[in-house]
Amino acid sequence: MQPLSYAEINLSHLASNLSLIRRRASGGKVMAAVKANAYGHGLVPVARSLAKLGVDYLAVAFDTEGVELRQNGVRTPILVLTAVSDYRNILEYGLTPTVFSFESLNEVKKLARNGEKMKKKIPVHLDIDTGMGRIGINPAEAGRAIDQILGRDGLRLEGIFTHLSSSDNPKDPYTMKQLALFDRVLGLLEERKVSVPLIHAANSGGILNFPCCHFNMIRPGIALYGCSPDGRPDGIPGLKPLLELKTKIFHIKTVSRATGIGYNHTYTARKGQVIATIAAGYGDGYNRLLSNRGRTIVADRWAPIVGRVSMDQTTIDVTAAPSAKIGDEVVLIGRSKTKSISAADIAKLAGTISYEVFCDLSMRVKRVYVG
Repeated sequence: MQPLSYAEINLSHLASNLSLIRRRASGGKVMAAVKANAYGHGLVPVARSLAKLGVDYLAVAFDTEGVELRQNGVRTPILVLTAVSDYRNILEYGLTPTVFSFESLNEVKKLARNGEKMKKKIPVHLDIDTGMGRIGINPAEAGRAIDQILGRDGLRLEGIFTHLSSSDNPKDPYTMKQLALFDRVLGLLEERKVSVPLIHAANSGGILNFPCCHFNMIRPGIALYGCSPDGRPDGIPGLKPLLELKTKIFHIKTVSRATGIGYNHTYTARKGQVIATIAAGYGDGYNRLLSNRGRTIVADRWAPIVGRVSMDQTTIDVTAAPSAKIGDEVVLIGRSKTKSISAADIAKLAGTISYEVFCDLSMRVKRVYVG
């Protein structure tokens, strides 16, 4: 039985987006970001699809995400971008750690001792902080970090990367400053006559706006899921959103003028109206800031949100959709015959970004995969 609220995720759109992104990368390798439950789209199903599509690497935030993928049969190389909760997972599940500080380097050095016993080298990627300001080795200390990695027999410097802070804006000069710093660090490798197989800096914004930062691997995130990093629906022509969020009407009634709707009666009927209650609220990740501002689609008609979005229910005005009845589908994100609501539309109303719209979808919203 289909749930009242569900996210329909079209995996054929994932294939289409990946193909478009690969064309922009001019044949370079692709590391696909699947962290944070694949941006709310479902970690394992999305990663499995990407593996079948032949991506070269997957990127997760934490080792626990990588463990989940390995336990579900994903064999594609996996980079852990940030913190590791248990470094034993790196060896046991064949994950690639990021060196983002000298403390993390010390941890992978300990791993290297175990790797030497197993007669294998542990691949690592070195993260250089060229200006994001979160994690990463300072460029001034990059030479010392490189030497320590190269000096440990059980480690292999497989990759080096940086993360761009402002690449969603093609006119922001800061990206070029970051890339200039990164180039200096790459020069340290040339001085040491060291060839690093994988060099990556291009997130979705970099892929779109800065071809000079594609190097030999790109690292798409939000673009894979059909959204432009700058929030514009036409940011990358040809991208297809994977996700549509839908629910159903489970109650409907006609109210008279001056009837208050929802908590604190933030909406009062201005005339006789038909009000439907739908099975979605902020407990599902449907943002409360859409109260009295957002709109939905019912029977290819606009149905505005009236009153507060509450935890499990939202009330909408279906007066303009006279055929509406209990059990009818309601589009929260997605398309009908003539109308559409994008994650970017939701984000604009809620004062956030499409990334958060996706990631906020709770686990009680069932993901249904098509395509």
